Amino acid sequence: MTSEKGNPEKQADFPVRLILIGLLISSALYSTLLVDASLLPRALAVSVLSLAGIVLVCSRKLKPISNGWEFAFLLFYAWNLISSFWATSPAEAIIQSQLVFLGMTVCWIFRSLLLNFRETEKLIIQVQILVLAYSFALSLNTMLGLEYYNPYSIVSLSINNNLYSSFLLLSLPLLWRGYSLFRGFWRYAALLTAVLVLFFIIIVQSRAVYAGLAVAILLLGFALILRYRRLFSKHNLIMGFGSAMLLALLLSIFHHSLDATRRNAFASKLAVWNYISPHKTETAVANLPAPAAMENTKSSLQIPEEYYENVNTRLIFWQKSLGLIKTTPLQGVGAGNWKLRVAGIAEPPNPELLPRNFTYSQPHNEWIAILSELGIIGFLLAFIVLILPLLILFLKLLTGKQQLSSSAAAIGCVLAGFLVSASFDFPFHRVEHLVLMFLLYALLLRELPVDSFPFRKLQIPLWSRFPGIFLMIATLFSILVFSFRISGEANTLKFFRQERKNDAAVVRYSSKALNRFYTLTPNTLPVKWFEGVAQYRLGNPNKAMDCFRQALKTAPYEVRTWNDYGTALYSSGQKAAAVTAFQKALEIDRFFDDPRYNLSAIYFESARYDSALYYLNQCRDSEKKRTYLEEIGNKMGRK
Repeated sequence: MTSEKGNPEKQADFPVRLILIGLLISSALYSTLLVDASLLPRALAVSVLSLAGIVLVCSRKLKPISNGWEFAFLLFYAWNLISSFWATSPAEAIIQSQLVFLGMTVCWIFRSLLLNFRETEKLIIQVQILVLAYSFALSLNTMLGLEYYNPYSIVSLSINNNLYSSFLLLSLPLLWRGYSLFRGFWRYAALLTAVLVLFFIIIVQSRAVYAGLAVAILLLGFALILRYRRLFSKHNLIMGFGSAMLLALLLSIFHHSLDATRRNAFASKLAVWNYISPHKTETAVANLPAPAAMENTKSSLQIPEEYYENVNTRLIFWQKSLGLIKTTPLQGVGAGNWKLRVAGIAEPPNPELLPRNFTYSQPHNEWIAILSELGIIGFLLAFIVLILPLLILFLKLLTGKQQLSSSAAAIGCVLAGFLVSASFDFPFHRVEHLVLMFLLYALLLRELPVDSFPFRKLQIPLWSRFPGIFLMIATLFSILVFSFRISGEANTLKFFRQERKNDAAVVRYSSKALNRFYTLTPNTLPVKWFEGVAQYRLGNPNKAMDCFRQALKTAPYEVRTWNDYGTALYSSGQKAAAVTAFQKALEIDRFFDDPRYNLSAIYFESARYDSALYYLNQCRDSEKKRTYLEEIGNKMGRK
């Protein structure tokens, strides 16, 4: 059995250094000209840098990487892409496929450069230490600007605290390797950065990463005792004890900087086991509070209640995902299409999201997402790519048949913890995580035996000989896709700013935003829905109906579209079709009151006051409801 470790002799020159540095700092790129300020700028930057890396490897005739694991990765990407043929929205399947492809390409480039250039690993670690230092500065700057401490607002390099914590978790093995690889300044810089990583993981309070970190520490502790007892030297023990004391000091200073209320709220969120504890809430439609009342009762001090609400919502969507999996168990509903199909599962009922203008674009569980979107076939391929290398590593550690470095053990243990944390979030969908995660796989596979993986004898000849050609073509496609998506999001931001202010501008910018690779906005609403609303407000109900029909093809279970489609139908004199559309909206979301008001209005105008009263009574208590009830009561009294 052979490994890929090799003995690189060439010195990494400027182009190599530039590509490595660029790939790592791409996690800091963002643009306020887009709706999602971080995803697409990073995706495009990584695509361009990947193209440069592929050209570099191929043009210099360096020894490329091609083995069974890589072929399995290629199959996984291909399956994601093929799923666009049966997906409700092919555009969403394509964008998700190209994110998978980015991870594969980055891994190939890192592995190739690690194999061919010495000091590549040192450069990677040094750059990552600087990237982390930059992220700490962003976090502290955010914290100092907060009116009160709210961990969800500490976004730093990622869009929320959960994803930032995942990014920090993935950085730990590089810092472990840096401590063992360097001497002098960079050795202690790696150690100090590791302490700060743990500090920020704790204070930004991501329960998913708490669980993942606990798994990583337990596994690594077992591995150290089993195979690496020599690391418990006097010097290392002193460094470990000093680091623990520094971490405790930082946490103590932070804890005492909070007032009593914030301190209690902070402590209440440390209980990881509450993550899967359901919380009883009132679900009867007639007794639900009005949206305005809900907003008035929200308080920054009610963190535990908001937490339970979040848990309940996730549990509902996980249960609904099981129903979604049953509908297409083998092939799934298509990459990136969970968010378009899950609302169509009747039981359990969809949670109340609209009063907060809130949509769920992810199940917050990557394994459920993979199984829902790619079916059993995709899940098995994901298992080979993501989990099989870790199983091989742990088997080698247990049997002791092959001597592996402690850094390989640290990488495997942290990746295992990261995959556990992915059961509560969606890190696979963010570029900064993909780059760092597959860098770790590149480092890990350098030590694992190549012939331990499946497909080692079943390879596509052209892929085995010319992988760079395939990667180059697909990377150019990625650049095309991400460029179209960036154009779509830039115009989306423009019509967001013009909503209810300039309907003609909304129509113009939404038309510009729509393209073959962009039909759905980042908040999971069809581009055509916005255009339809603007057309209706401009007095063009027929044009609005056409827009709403196209929107429903993209997102068939979006209740706002069904409601507005019904309104346009009624304005065009199609009363029966309008009633059907309103009822469809209620069938999908029983908490949505707008269709009830519309149905009540239709029956009221038809002098069917009992039916009007029936739908109105199901609405939440509000001034609007009381006014309508009084009007209907007056009509019924006169009758």
